[in-house]
Amino acid sequence: MKSRFLSLVFFVMGLFSFSIARAGDLALTELPQNSPSFETVNLSNQVLPVDPVSGQLPSDGIMVPFVNPAKIEINIPARRLKLYNNNELVYEFPVAVGAPAHKTPVSERALTQIVWNPWWLPPDSPWAKDAKPTPPGPNNPLGPVKMNLGAAILLHGTNKPQSVGRPASHGCMRMNNEDAKILAWWVQSHFTDKTDPSLYDETYPKKRSQSFYVNLTTPIPVEIKYNLFEKKGDQILVHPDVYGRIANKKAALKEWLVLQGTDANNINEQQISDILSQVKKETMPVLFSSLLNQNILQPTSVTPNEELGVAAKIPFAN
Repeated sequence: MKSRFLSLVFFVMGLFSFSIARAGDLALTELPQNSPSFETVNLSNQVLPVDPVSGQLPSDGIMVPFVNPAKIEINIPARRLKLYNNNELVYEFPVAVGAPAHKTPVSERALTQIVWNPWWLPPDSPWAKDAKPTPPGPNNPLGPVKMNLGAAILLHGTNKPQSVGRPASHGCMRMNNEDAKILAWWVQSHFTDKTDPSLYDETYPKKRSQSFYVNLTTPIPVEIKYNLFEKKGDQILVHPDVYGRIANKKAALKEWLVLQGTDANNINEQQISDILSQVKKETMPVLFSSLLNQNILQPTSVTPNEELGVAAKIPFAN
């Protein structure tokens, strides 16, 4: 009873803080003293639950109910972000995930806030010991926009576009700047009261030295997962094990195939071994049938660049 009472107290305090932050979009020309601009996190590989205020669940692990037809999924090995609305794919973008030394945590979160033209504040971490706060602008590590997922994890733009599509960040997920703006504006235009197109077209780009805070009326669920294998039509997308988490990839792929409805006796183990030996740093699309006994090894003719290119995005009418 005591723990539930404390959880309620902290939740109400969080709502109070949240309401203060919502007192209009903050247009800041000076460094905000309490703005969470960290581009790093040192968390274990636990599944972090989601609270609509903090981006995490209460300590008792009970999901806070909120309904949103939209959802964001990020698959770390694929280094891809997918935005769904009403179960339909809206956008797909490449992202940079955490480098092996700064792993992006597998977690369930919520996108609660968008900040246009953010400041970057160096975290209290050895890699940033000599870094200085960076105002909005072309040299800002967060690019033109950041999206808060809670617990110092962000989706954001970057001043290092060459890193997108690689495990290269300090825990957050970097996007190409145009992609980050497209995603942020789609979210803002659907789930906030700041929907005037002139904000996106004029205000934010023209007032580049000011930071604008926009809070979502309904948080968007964000799932960060670690899946080596994905089905796409008649293909299997075999992703690199960027964090070296899967000790027996052959057994993992066999188990995955069985879960897809494949007869275990019809799986060609030698072909599985051959495929896995070829997957190093890039995703490899493979015909599903090529892993069965009656077929020879035949990687699909669709190259990773065509199917999963670093700059590829898949917009759908919505």
